[in-house]
Amino acid sequence: MIKAYVRFCLSLLLAMLIALGAISPAYAAETTTFTYGLQGSQVLADCGSFQVFDDYDITLVRTDFYDNDGQRTQMHVSINGTDTYRQSVTGQSFTMGTHFMIHNDYRAGLFSAMGLQYHLMVPGIGLVLIDAGDLMYDAQVGDYVFYAGPHQVATGDTSGLCSAFD
Repeated sequence: MIKAYVRFCLSLLLAMLIALGAISPAYAAETTTFTYGLQGSQVLADCGSFQVFDDYDITLVRTDFYDNDGQRTQMHVSINGTDTYRQSVTGQSFTMGTHFMIHNDYRAGLFSAMGLQYHLMVPGIGLVLIDAGDLMYDAQVGDYVFYAGPHQVATGDTSGLCSAFD
């Protein structure tokens, strides 16, 4: 009986504090979402006598999260598309899909990526490049602070990719 009474009193006290504004729930500004396409090219590997380019064609869905003051606190980006790996001299190429997420926590200064960032299977050879799993980059430190999974591009291990185009 006493326990029920204490619970009732605490519930009543909590309700009164909320009603009087002493305890107010935190409300953040609404999130915003944008969807857009992105195409481009970047050098993925320098193989001495040639380079391997990544010609990408991706769709990004970006969601921004804000605090009560309207300051962006986080950004989440879903990336889906294709990477065409192209040898600079011969033009030989292979196309594979890419699917991953990026999270940017502005308050903590952390950038993380998870999923299948780079993936190339070459017929007759097999897997020559993979960058998958989780990565965390600390902007304050200026370096990666966490890896889970194989990350050949992030670590600069592109020798297999170069060999596939020899």
